[in-house]
Formats: sequence, C-alpha cells, structure tokens
Amino acid sequence: MTAPSALFSMCEPRLCKAGFWEERLDDDAVIKFVIDRGNVDRGNLVARATCYKRSMASARGRARACTTPRDAPAQNSEVVNQALAMIDWLPVDALADKLATGCIKATFEIHCQARHYRNADGHVHAKRKDFFVFTLTHSDPKVGSITDAAPDHETLLKRIDQHLASLVHYSKLLSSKFLPTVTADPLPILLSPTAAGVMFHEIFGHGSEEAWFGAANGMRAGPHSLSVTARYPGGSHDDEGVRSNTVILVKDGALANKVRDRCTSGPHGCPSGLAQVGPHRGTPRARCTHLEVGGGSGSPEALCSAIQGGLQTDDVRLAQIVNGVAVLQLGRARRIETGHLSEPIAPFVIVVSLVSLWEKIAALSTAMQSRYGYCVKFDDPLLSVIKAPATLLDNVKPLPVG
Repeated sequence: MTAPSALFSMCEPRLCKAGFWEERLDDDAVIKFVIDRGNVDRGNLVARATCYKRSMASARGRARACTTPRDAPAQNSEVVNQALAMIDWLPVDALADKLATGCIKATFEIHCQARHYRNADGHVHAKRKDFFVFTLTHSDPKVGSITDAAPDHETLLKRIDQHLASLVHYSKLLSSKFLPTVTADPLPILLSPTAAGVMFHEIFGHGSEEAWFGAANGMRAGPHSLSVTARYPGGSHDDEGVRSNTVILVKDGALANKVRDRCTSGPHGCPSGLAQVGPHRGTPRARCTHLEVGGGSGSPEALCSAIQGGLQTDDVRLAQIVNGVAVLQLGRARRIETGHLSEPIAPFVIVVSLVSLWEKIAALSTAMQSRYGYCVKFDDPLLSVIKAPATLLDNVKPLPVG
C-alpha cells in the first residue's frame, strides 16, 4: 500500500534530543445505522484523515510526549469504498424483520481504518483494520443491553443471533417468576468464556500493564496449566514503531512478563511491541487488548455437571481493576442445582484479587471462545479480542449490586 503524499509533506524524521519521533496519518471511515421497531435509520458516512506529529523526549528525567493532531479530508478512498461494501454485505431488511418482534433496538457501526506512519528509522509502515460494532438494547431496562464486535459479517450475524436469543430468553424468565436475591454465602461460580475472558483481561492484561501492582515475576497466579499470552492485533510494528511482539504474561500458572512502552520501559528497558493509541489521543501505551488464555481440562458442560450448588453467568456489565483487585458486575445469571441450570437470580458483583486468584480457580475448560468488545483506558477505547475457556471459581461471595 502506497503512503499518501500528505505523510511525506512533514519534516524529515530526526532523533536529535528526542528519544522518539513519529509522524502518522490515520484514515477512518465510519457508517452508523439504527434498527428500531423494524425501521432502519441510515446515518451518513463519516470519513476523515488525521495527521499527527509526535515526539517523546526526556525532561528532568521524566518521559514527555507532544502531539499535534490535524484533521483533513480522507486521503485514502479505499476505506470509504470498503465501508460502503461492508454495509452492502448485510441483510439489513432481514435484520429489521427479526428485530421488529423482539422488542430489541439495534445500533450498528461499520469501521474501516488505514494507518501509515514513519518514525526515526525512516521506514514507512502501513496497516488496515475493518470491523463491525453493534449494541442490542431490550425495551425492558431490567434486561439491559449487549455490546459486541465482529471482524466480518458472517461472525456478526452469528453473534447477533446468539445475543438476541439470550436477551429474549432472559426477558421471558424475568417476567415469568420471582427473581430470587443473591445468597450471602461463598459458593462456586461458573464463568462462561465471555465472562472469564473479561476477568483475565482485567487481572492479567491490565495487571501486566501496571507492573503487576508490585507483585514479583514468578508469583503463583493460577493452576500450573494456566497460560496467558498477549499479542499485537496487526502489522509488523506497533504504534511506537517498535517491532510488534507476542508476550507471555502467565506461564505454568506463574506471572512471567510485564509489558512496557517507550514511556514506561525506562532508560535501560525495552518496549514490548504492544503499544496502541486511538484517534486524537496523546501517547501510545502498551495495551494488552488481545489475549489468549489456555490450559484447561474437560468441557464447560462437565464443569457445570460437577457443581451441586452454585451460579452460572455469561454477562459482564461492568469490569475494572484497582490496585490489583478486579471488580466484575455480572448480569444474566442462573442457579446451578445438582449440575443443572435452574432459576435466574438478580445481578451481582464479585471481587477477585491478583494475589488470591490462584486459590479461586477450581477448574478451566479446554474449549476456548473469542469475546469481542472494547477496552477503555486513559479515556481511549480500543477494540479488544479475548480467547478464554469457561472458568470455575470456588468459594466466591456474590455481593448485591449497589
């Protein structure tokens, strides 16, 4: 892919006193449309190019970044054509008919992005990213909504069917019987691959970004079979121009590697090759948005059948980590009685810390599923893809929401 001429109109790259120098051109095309009560509201296509000059230097021993973004008309017509082609792939009318009877409002966004950047090594790097984002919102606020993403239209349609069935089924459960409150006693909780993936992302993804919150490499974090790997989502170089990399965060159940960028690696450290930045943000940061978790045995069904009394959930409504402690608010959930799913229960919260997780993980399944979503840090949302197995946590106390 040839870099647009706008990129070469900037100053020649230089090192000088700056530890890092870069110029970047982002071309973005976004189409948004809404399906509500069977009606389709198509939004306009928005396409723009954003030019950046970025330098990082040392000022009184501290890392400093300077960014001057400048918007312009899109330089790359390929992103516009690709966005238009992606909306033509979707059976919009069929989706409208399907959603008209389910009390579901759907919001779709089509994103097509192209990025070119050149840094002090003088090389021009390029990468592309296309994906769908959608939100399904039920008319009953107690049922809530689901936001997800997909890399292609076939995956998108499958995920819409899965989430639509989940919302409709849960709404029927809520309307048909009394919703019991959460038990106050610690008990086993079976997390689906989606819910488990979010937990691992918070504890190990953000944990490695924050130097394990003071914990040392080699600390036990799970069973010996547990492994967690982070990778850069695309391209041969990350957003700092460092060669992209795959980093093992957890090996044989123990903490293995922190992740670092140019700012956080220090004068004698080495960036990890995982730095990312979204549009109109200041500094690329090491971000573990793409994780793969492995090391289980058995199947998710076997984990469920082994539970005499517990909870099962596949819906994370809120997740954050503070000082090594992950807080997850879980939505759609059901009781497990003698290995079978039974009545729904109210949303609840679980709290799991990095240092106690190895005591909580009772089992991991072999099956892994991908979860698409957004990771927000430094007010910067990035697409996140997590592959994780169903995970059984033991002796966890569910807390009522609020």
